[in-house]
Amino acid sequence: MDRLAALLPFQKEDIIRVIEQGGTAVGKSTLGLLQNLVSDLPKLTIDNAVIVIGLYVFSCGPTSSPALAHSCFATEAREDDFAF
Repeated sequence: MDRLAALLPFQKEDIIRVIEQGGTAVGKSTLGLLQNLVSDLPKLTIDNAVIVIGLYVFSCGPTSSPALAHSCFATEAREDDFAF
């Protein structure tokens, strides 16, 4: 800090005050961003759950075609999987 004060035409206390103000501003901005993220997490979680459930229903659900009815979680194909 002494080297910086020697290079600049300002007093050491002024430099420290400006650095503290900059740190405070960065901290408040970061805190605001984190608050927005935390407040959006419930909505994002619900949105993702709806997407996953929708993908399951439309790809593996009971209304899918008979040829694909058991193919989502089956480990081996059965003969009635390919009946039309």
